[in-house]
Amino acid sequence: MKPRGTKFAPLPGESLPSLLLRAASTLTPSPQHVVHDLLGNPEHLASAATRIDRMKELADYLNVAPSELIPTMLVPDDNRPHHVRLGDFVFRWDQVRQTPVRFAFDLLRKDEHPYHRLVWSVCALRRDPDTGTPLEDRCAFCSEHFRWSAASALARCHGCGGEATRMPARPKVSDDAKAVFCAKLLSSSVRQRTGFRRSLPDDMATWEEADLLEMADALCDLGPSSAEEGDALNALYMGQGAIASLFAGRLSELRRQAPRMSSLVAFANLAVRINRLHSLRVRKHLALVLERL
Repeated sequence: MKPRGTKFAPLPGESLPSLLLRAASTLTPSPQHVVHDLLGNPEHLASAATRIDRMKELADYLNVAPSELIPTMLVPDDNRPHHVRLGDFVFRWDQVRQTPVRFAFDLLRKDEHPYHRLVWSVCALRRDPDTGTPLEDRCAFCSEHFRWSAASALARCHGCGGEATRMPARPKVSDDAKAVFCAKLLSSSVRQRTGFRRSLPDDMATWEEADLLEMADALCDLGPSSAEEGDALNALYMGQGAIASLFAGRLSELRRQAPRMSSLVAFANLAVRINRLHSLRVRKHLALVLERL
């Protein structure tokens, strides 16, 4: 069934699978039939976010301009192979995951029309970046994963029928350094994101989100075992000198763990791990720091 004259515009930050399911559920008790007609398979709802080839048909069904759907989709980045645009952000494909679906229960309860935010698909996020509400990928009642492929209504468990708007959320805990980093990086507020980038070293301020997330992960992994997550991220904020100190701590630790290991071998060990990183930009940056030790 196609809506007649009804425009289903995306809500702020909404994902296209959410928008399509929200529209179809309003118009028919069997939204799977709509998904089948538009995408070729009732279990392919998640693919709506990537079906650039079906954008016109999806826009026609929703009575919106195709351009209005771009912010709801995962759009391949023409400038970087294996990268995808997610609204204002750029990630590697492996940094984004649509299944299992994640929801912020407390946020859904406050929505006039509960909906899924596209940014919740970013793997590194553990909480909604604007509210700090924990992201949940399982039903609080029966522990089944939420899946687009099994969805017949938005934010309803396919296992027990429980509604996410009625599910208790995990209590909020104090923000750790990585959660704060991700929240500032992926905030829906342009002002907050701009302020965050001004706090970064000049040579990282314009990096895409994919590279900044990998840099954060790399520093957490490549520092000494005694370093906490906050120490690694502080090194990121402070720049090359602090990163060099972090690496020096790792090299000293390697030599302590294996007293017969030469400085050259310890250095090579760290260099190999840097070369395994995905991002060429991050590899070059960290290799330069390592060379200066």
